[in-house]
Amino acid sequence: MYHRIFRFALAAASIPIALLLNVGHAAAQTVAYKQEDSLQDTQQSILSLIAEGQFDAAVQLAEEFEPEHPNHHARVMFVKGLVAKAQGKNRAAARAFRDVLAVQPDLIPARQHLAHALFLDGDNQAAAHHFKVLSANETDPNLRTLYASYESAIEKRQPWQASGYLTAITSSNSNKGSNHSS
Repeated sequence: MYHRIFRFALAAASIPIALLLNVGHAAAQTVAYKQEDSLQDTQQSILSLIAEGQFDAAVQLAEEFEPEHPNHHARVMFVKGLVAKAQGKNRAAARAFRDVLAVQPDLIPARQHLAHALFLDGDNQAAAHHFKVLSANETDPNLRTLYASYESAIEKRQPWQASGYLTAITSSNSNKGSNHSS
């Protein structure tokens, strides 16, 4: 359960602007639908390439897709993070997802993958932080349960710790017994 693949998105705004504005012009809607289809097709192609171990091809496809898009750099970094994670390079994946969040702080899939990469890398404190942020903002009870299970697993990883102190008190009466006689 801990290695469940999170929801995937390459861009925070996958719905074209023409659809958001409810433009009535048929040509604008047709172009918008084609752009959305193109984004979805590209996303699926990238995921397939990653699943097949064709990591360089996945990154190249991300780099070539809509280079003029304002979120192009974040999309490419997201794909690089997915590739690094698929290769077991969780520290590199975490860096890539942090780069994405620096540009798009509300991109939930990037935070999900960041938290998971940190968890896999054993960075318990950072992973717990991101799972708590995700849980606090999540309305889906299934995802909240998933995040809570990660938080629980992180707590179980923490070693038991005890603290205390010892003090040495000097005395001039070492090994002489007490002055009281009874």
